[in-house]
Amino acid sequence: MESTYMPKINNTIRNFTTRDNLGIEGIANTISADLCPVVNTVTPRPYYWAFITWCYWKYYDLFGYIKDAEVCRFIKRNNYYIALGNLLAGNVVVGGFTGITNIESKIIKDNEFFDYDESYITGIGAMGYYRPGLETMNLVITQRADTGERYKEPHITPKGVQLAKAFDSGIAVTDYYNNSLLDGPVSKKKLLELGKNIQIEFKGFDECKRLLIHYLFESDALANLSKCKDYILFIKNHTGIEPSSLEKCRRIFFDEFSIRGTNKPIDDNLRYTASGWEIVTGRQYFTVGLEIIWQFMLNQLSVPMTIQEWVACVLARQQFSFEIKSPLSSIAKNYTMNSSEIESLLESERYCNSQRTIEHGLAIMLSVFNRFTDREDLEELSGYIALGGSDSISIKGFMNTVEEYKKLPIKDFLIHILINLLINQHLKTAFYKMIENRNGYYIEEINGKYLTSHDFYWGFQGNRMVQLFNVMKDLGVI
Repeated sequence: MESTYMPKINNTIRNFTTRDNLGIEGIANTISADLCPVVNTVTPRPYYWAFITWCYWKYYDLFGYIKDAEVCRFIKRNNYYIALGNLLAGNVVVGGFTGITNIESKIIKDNEFFDYDESYITGIGAMGYYRPGLETMNLVITQRADTGERYKEPHITPKGVQLAKAFDSGIAVTDYYNNSLLDGPVSKKKLLELGKNIQIEFKGFDECKRLLIHYLFESDALANLSKCKDYILFIKNHTGIEPSSLEKCRRIFFDEFSIRGTNKPIDDNLRYTASGWEIVTGRQYFTVGLEIIWQFMLNQLSVPMTIQEWVACVLARQQFSFEIKSPLSSIAKNYTMNSSEIESLLESERYCNSQRTIEHGLAIMLSVFNRFTDREDLEELSGYIALGGSDSISIKGFMNTVEEYKKLPIKDFLIHILINLLINQHLKTAFYKMIENRNGYYIEEINGKYLTSHDFYWGFQGNRMVQLFNVMKDLGVI
């Protein structure tokens, strides 16, 4: 029988999407993009900015025009053979090449000639994530900066030509360059030479590196990116820690230089950047605090329940170290966990929901509340804390809710979280996805009762600074 509330919402013909089912993960991404432009969570190799720019330039050099779809085929083919050449040459680092896993699974290394397999990736695969950076760096653009006029096809700027020619000088010495760029199988001999001359770490491409360092870190338009670079260098030089993993970044950013963390001294010109990444990390912790509760809630919904029955069941199946009839003010200031404490608590929740999941989630969220409340040093960054709007949940909005509920029972506050910040937030988010012809519902409603339709697993988002660290390594900045 169809639901009276949302008759077509749970149409299983729609493509099911697991991405951000609460609609709250995008806030950290938005702040991160402002703090760290160009370099995103899937662009760790500066090689690709040079390679893709070269592909546009070389295609124009060969044919006198640019057709984006044709250039993409050119990019895809040449990426295939450069990656294959590295694989055949036995280069240690090949994992950064787009499609390398599929290439390796299908080729026979003893062959003397290798046909091109265009099915190794869909479109241009992960290389597509590098293309917005080309526009931001003003290398390959799709519209005029002065008028906003959109071009029919991408244009290569003088800066782009300069970078492309620097890359061309490195690949032009290969026999592959002279007669294999466009079509036909390629011999193993040519590919071995290609793999020797062009590698994902960018060895030997000093002019490309110099230009990319200039474009990325010496441009007024990308001042925030330069500050992130300086922040990474400061961290390494003053703590001995390299922010090379997500967990390292969270621990450093949340605590090392915060006035409510370890409060280590930091250069004044880096304070804004450090505080921005503290907020990003706090936002991620807040998000995961909600998500571990959401996972527990979904796991309890094995039989149909109304929202009221569901909430009552969830609370009844949990234990608390405090009396939930006590006012929220009795515990609100008690939680001031640092990153290590939060990470340890989350580790205990990683593989199975405990009998204290709701308290753990609340502890994390209140720790974020206490971290950012009454922070005069963050006035300049208050917009990040308030970011959320009607479609998501802002830290500022949560902080206001804590203040509103302080005199009310903790139970009332928990019910508010379960109903408004989780159930209703999920239904609203999934409804917007449905409009886009995507099925994002983790619950089904039948005659006013709900049932879990998909399993949910919480997890941390990526961090652009990990990729920026890798970019800096490849460019020799660190």
